[in-house]
Amino acid sequence: MSAVVVQHARKSYGRMPVLDGLDLDIPAGSITAVLGASGSGKTTLLRSIAGFERLDAGTIAIGDRVVDDGANWTHAQHRGVGYVPQDGGLFPHLRVRANIAFGLRRRDAARVAELVDMLGLIGLENRFPHQLSGGQRQRVALARALAPRPSLVLLDEPFASLDAALRIHLRQYVAQVLHDVGATAIVVTHDRDEAFTMADQIAVLCDGRIAGVGSPRQLYNAPPDAHVARFLGAANLLPGKVVAGELHCAVPIYDRLGFDDGAYTVLLRPEHLSVALEVADGAEARVAAVAYQGATIALTLRMEDEPTAELVAEVSGDVDIVVGQRVWLSASRCDVAWPLS
Repeated sequence: MSAVVVQHARKSYGRMPVLDGLDLDIPAGSITAVLGASGSGKTTLLRSIAGFERLDAGTIAIGDRVVDDGANWTHAQHRGVGYVPQDGGLFPHLRVRANIAFGLRRRDAARVAELVDMLGLIGLENRFPHQLSGGQRQRVALARALAPRPSLVLLDEPFASLDAALRIHLRQYVAQVLHDVGATAIVVTHDRDEAFTMADQIAVLCDGRIAGVGSPRQLYNAPPDAHVARFLGAANLLPGKVVAGELHCAVPIYDRLGFDDGAYTVLLRPEHLSVALEVADGAEARVAAVAYQGATIALTLRMEDEPTAELVAEVSGDVDIVVGQRVWLSASRCDVAWPLS
């Protein structure tokens, strides 16, 4: 069952199209991350679903109600949606308890107390927003959004202003709260780690359209095109050719793929490359850059036969490797190759 269905959505500001025939289906009870670069249309999509913007064309349905079809439009307050803006949007003159209760039609002390407990805000009920940390303010904002038991919760870059350690903690915490209450949620973000850790479904937005949609694992391992592949992580894209069922490219791939014969663009993720430090079967390369990352080391490699082509690989953080060193590459697997037209 779908909680939200967006079909052929179009929205422009002046002559600038922001949503360009966008289609998106949000399963009920799921967390969907809308992932895209700045200017891709993420916030406009979220604001259109919330009822803060009107579509120029297309439809938005929440549950079994069409709330915007380009001509008829349901006001935000009648959509049953909870909204968490990037800065939390708390009322500075209201204490935590009053901020949470603001969206309730009648005073419901029991509901406020329930949310204070659920969001870990016990002891903070009488503080003003300026007396809270960034993470506490975002938890209050989520509590306020959940207070009226909305059918849908929308979060617009909710952790962007927080430091890295707090972002990691809070996104896991918020995802658990949303699952615990059975909420359907849409999270807008430009942070792929945030999308991977929070979402049941990721929708990659590019130039006002959904370029790819699926589970985090599905999209990462089998992206529909090179743009989505690069957006979701480091991607080595190489020309290749399948002859008699075997794929040939600059890096040997020891895996029969079952592709039809023809020319392809081959996707090799860094973790699929094996790097040998001594002479071995494989493609010879030189280390162009070394980036120590603790548990792993990211290597930028230049192929000996194609010195202008760079690949990215990973080795264990305890490997002793330096710029200029010769290595030999092979690939353990290749999940995706796109045929050249």
